[in-house]
Amino acid sequence: MAHSTLAHWLFSPYESQNNHFHRRCLIISGGESWCSEVIDDVLKQRPKKLSAALLGRNLLVNQNASDKSVTSAKSRQHLLGQTVDIGVLFCFNEFRPSDLLALAGTIQYHGTLIIVCPELDQWTQHLSVTQPAYLTHGFNISHSEYIARFISSLEQYHLGHYTQKDHFFPTYKQAKPHATVSPPFRSKDQLEVFAKWNHEWQLKEKSNPFNAIVTGARGRGKSTLIGIWIESLLADGLTIAVTSSHVDSISPIVDRDSLKPYMTNGKLAWLATDNPTLCSANYDLLVVDEAASIPVPTLLRLLGHHTHWLLSTTMFGYEGSGQGFYHRMLFPLIEKGAHHYQVNTPLRWYENDPVEQWLNDTLLFSPLTQEHLPSENIDNETLRYEITQFATLSELELQQVMKLLSLAHYQTTPDDMMRMIDAPDLLLCVQRNNERIVGTTIVNIEGGGTLSGLEERIAAGSRRPKGHLGIQRLALLCAATELLQHTYWRINRIAVLPELQGNGLGSAMLSYIQEQAQSTGIDGLLSSFGSTPQLTHFWQQNQFELVDKGIKTNKASGQTSGLVIKALSRRSKQCSEKLSYLYTLSQSPEDFAQLPSWVRAVYLAKLNQFCEGSRNLDNLGTAIQSIANEEHFLVGVANRALIVKQLTQQSINISELQQDTGVNGKKAVIAWLRQQVRKWLEIIEH
Repeated sequence: MAHSTLAHWLFSPYESQNNHFHRRCLIISGGESWCSEVIDDVLKQRPKKLSAALLGRNLLVNQNASDKSVTSAKSRQHLLGQTVDIGVLFCFNEFRPSDLLALAGTIQYHGTLIIVCPELDQWTQHLSVTQPAYLTHGFNISHSEYIARFISSLEQYHLGHYTQKDHFFPTYKQAKPHATVSPPFRSKDQLEVFAKWNHEWQLKEKSNPFNAIVTGARGRGKSTLIGIWIESLLADGLTIAVTSSHVDSISPIVDRDSLKPYMTNGKLAWLATDNPTLCSANYDLLVVDEAASIPVPTLLRLLGHHTHWLLSTTMFGYEGSGQGFYHRMLFPLIEKGAHHYQVNTPLRWYENDPVEQWLNDTLLFSPLTQEHLPSENIDNETLRYEITQFATLSELELQQVMKLLSLAHYQTTPDDMMRMIDAPDLLLCVQRNNERIVGTTIVNIEGGGTLSGLEERIAAGSRRPKGHLGIQRLALLCAATELLQHTYWRINRIAVLPELQGNGLGSAMLSYIQEQAQSTGIDGLLSSFGSTPQLTHFWQQNQFELVDKGIKTNKASGQTSGLVIKALSRRSKQCSEKLSYLYTLSQSPEDFAQLPSWVRAVYLAKLNQFCEGSRNLDNLGTAIQSIANEEHFLVGVANRALIVKQLTQQSINISELQQDTGVNGKKAVIAWLRQQVRKWLEIIEH
């Protein structure tokens, strides 16, 4: 039988009486059709008791669709809550580190993670990594340094490989079996945390509520533990609500036969995070699974409506949000009286699992040890700066930078790490003190002719190519095409070690970046940020000018966005002055007739683009407010005063506008508004 040697290596551990083996990883590389043939054949030979999950590919050729032991997932979200013996990641269309981590998290002890990819000596130039979804318009990747680093780790860890030319199957690594504990618990961690929860629950009062947070890496049995505990509470007649970003993620909590009667009678309910019942019903306990994946404002709103709650989240995994949760939520909640519990013993696989260790070292950024941190005082005169790219960093430097970004509250995923290393439009400023990196700034290159041919459509709002976020926003604000020919450096992220913040290190980095930008002919610096008084003050203190402030809040941060600019060239200064004036008008609108001629020209351009359908209402800004009271606008329209009042608000309420106009539906009311603006334009143009 074809590939029988491979099948024997994969499946023989299951025939052993002592099957306490660690998980394994195998790389199958070659042409796509040959690799698919290998997977098809091997999975057909697998023992029927073994389950498999495939990510990145459709169903197997000739696979029986009724075979439920093989799952073909379109995205990693479809793997939530699953446990399998064999996980196969196909990398011919794209490679995402987060997909690899998610798939690995489903594989149980003595299982195998299989990575199917192009031939290793060709993978760094393969279309799957040189044309990624994140690639900024106008830039090209010819070689993936990230994949080169990844391949190097495969060789360093002596992982198994299988090609048309040769193969290497490492020997099975014996594992120490899990310690025996009393059922239904599977670890001492679970048993101890369960006892503490029970104790705290008995002591709860309204003045001292039960507020608990349980954290741990993937595969530690957090969800299973919660399921065991809430079963004991339900037996006492309590009502419990469970919520999460994805319903599949809570299957270990609620997919227990003993809990199904409670789901039926309403004592236990899963509700989506935006379900209003979560904020109106009176549940005895709220359970939030994978809390780090839920936007902070949403999470705070839910907690505010419940006296007693339990949060569970992964702190170290593919989501990239756990570390941000650690800083933004965990510490503040603990300070308010919440108790923090940890489960550290792996249950889905054995302790000291080599696959988990390899993935942590290669795809994640392990916590810095004390020896990496500066021990001496910072002297600004001894700090050294450099603008480089991620691909030039040593492994230690890369670890330091990624940790800095995490400590600065950025939601940095393993996918972000791949982009940072490979993206040709990214620059990195590093700030060193005695050879240690104490600060870092990520810079995006924007404009500079890379958007040539798209200027008119970008300024009108009909095109939004990938990347160039700051300069596209500037062009949209002033309906100007010439600005898109300028070159800007956008400050994407800036991070300083927490213990060194407040010493001017961030401002010093900005000064160095400005010097380098001016010396290379860059027109200006940009940055977009979550607008808080503290951050706005930071940018203005560094002579950046606020030129835009969003109205809608970001779902993840709960903040509106701010856009700042620092002009460096003469032509950029002219644009900056116009943008600053337009921003002033957005805060204090004036009637159209009172505006300078150049502002009227900008507003007329925006209004025409709105009528043509290229510019949406949100990007119309104060142009619509400026004409609301014009004599020839809304002539003969019923409820004119009410409509004018709506249109002069900073944020137009479409629902109220529908009531005032008598037009039903958002699309219909915007079409009606376009018609009214078109009538006004026709009058003033004649």
